[in-house]
Amino acid sequence: MMEWTGQASYMQSHKLPTQLIAPMLAIALVIEAAGVLCLILGWQARAAAFIMFIYLGVVSVLLHNFWAAQGASAGGMQTQFLKNLGIMGGLLMIAANGPGRWSVNEV
Repeated sequence: MMEWTGQASYMQSHKLPTQLIAPMLAIALVIEAAGVLCLILGWQARAAAFIMFIYLGVVSVLLHNFWAAQGASAGGMQTQFLKNLGIMGGLLMIAANGPGRWSVNEV
């Protein structure tokens, strides 16, 4: 949200269609903001975690494809990809098991 132009440039450098970048960034903003809020509150956490799992998988493959990178940037991209993989594992656990007893749904 704070670095819209920088993120748009990064997406352009990965050869994503220019006309789709602004809508993709807007969708990403909604998914990330609403998803995090749902996870924090525990409201519809399973659905939010699953949507964020899919979203993060797509982002990881499109924007952190270290296997296609050359030079010094490959290491940083691999780190980001593996970080996202770890987050995806946590999201999948929430999607499978639910948010727990402290969620808004339990009240």
